[in-house]
Amino acid sequence: VNGTIPAAIGQLGELWALGLDDNELRGTIPEALYTHCTKLEVLLLYYNLLSGPISSAIGALTSLTELDLDSNWLSGPIPEELYAHCTDIEMLYLWGNKLSGTISPSIDMLTSLTDLQLNLNHGINGTIPDELYTHCTEIETLYLYGNRLSGTISPRIGVLALLTHLDLSDNALRGSIPEELYTQCGAIEELHLWGNALSGTISRSIGMLTELTDLALFDNELSGTIPEELYTRCAELVFLVLDNNTLTGTLSRGVGQLQWL
Repeated sequence: VNGTIPAAIGQLGELWALGLDDNELRGTIPEALYTHCTKLEVLLLYYNLLSGPISSAIGALTSLTELDLDSNWLSGPIPEELYAHCTDIEMLYLWGNKLSGTISPSIDMLTSLTDLQLNLNHGINGTIPDELYTHCTEIETLYLYGNRLSGTISPRIGVLALLTHLDLSDNALRGSIPEELYTQCGAIEELHLWGNALSGTISRSIGMLTELTDLALFDNELSGTIPEELYTRCAELVFLVLDNNTLTGTLSRGVGQLQWL
């Protein structure tokens, strides 16, 4: 399907789910979709050619639980109204667009979030707000890679005890990897922090991530030795990439215990 989404879609006021994904739709998302289809719970417009900003009128969709606008040409900031009024959202996919601006502290209103993917926008900048960690405690998947985020990874990330997939790669994050990530996020299976400016050592506490299957910390400024606990306790690892750091020491025989590598 190609062409545009007509404003007349607003006449479908009883819609609770709309899927127009994986087409060749162009132009902007009509305002009437937000202001007249207010019963929508699921809105799927991903894999199209949609452009323009995400209108502040999206705040009228107060019943939304899943919003997927990924892989389009959408631009501008994420509207505050999305955070303030769409508070039932569980899955928010805005990746692969041209969005800009910061991640607002108002994201703390989205306390039902389980899956947040804002990756590959390249214009999203600033720091990761602490409110994301302290209030969005149901998050299992957090993908923010391929943006222009800066600052440090807050120790408060440890509050996200349900995390299974974390990817903050290809940003400008600095500082050390917080101990709380290892000690309190024990469900993590995928941990990708590559392509930043992270420093310090890889803590022995990494051995507490016993569910870990994918670990990518390459292209950082990490130093010290590779802890033995990585080999002896992270037995599920199938993907391990640590190159382009300043790690020292020898390769332990313990690596032989990673039978799935």
